[in-house]
Amino acid sequence: MKRYYILPFIVILTFSCSDNSEAELKKQKAIKQKIQKKLNLKQERLLLESEKLKLEAERKASEDQLKREELVQIAKLERNFPRYTSAVVINNKAYFHSKPNKESASGRKYLIAGDVCSVVTTKGGFGYIDYYNERRNKTTSGWIDLQDLEPFYDEEYGD
Repeated sequence: MKRYYILPFIVILTFSCSDNSEAELKKQKAIKQKIQKKLNLKQERLLLESEKLKLEAERKASEDQLKREELVQIAKLERNFPRYTSAVVINNKAYFHSKPNKESASGRKYLIAGDVCSVVTTKGGFGYIDYYNERRNKTTSGWIDLQDLEPFYDEEYGD
């Protein structure tokens, strides 16, 4: 009789052990999947960071190229205006600036198209000019964007 009790106990124990190992296998599989997902995310993050660095390098190279082109353009423009060159205003209004940059425009002082001035020196695409107003008998000096001016060569005076 004792044998009959032992056999079902062994069978139950075998099934419970196999269920336990199946559960353990599922648990291990889930852990492996989580680890694989984390690895995939890390690889993706590294790939994205690498692409970001490449894009930033390209953007910087593009900005540097634009700056170089702008400097070359300014140098070409300034070459047209050696010291004490006469110039004529070609735009409707050419605003005076307190410094040779776009941000320092006065807004009140300007020359109009056709006004003739003398470019004393150039810097950064701007010319420091002297303008003599005959009506007011007054000389005005300041920085004007060279793109608003055209060199003016007067054959009468040999300019």
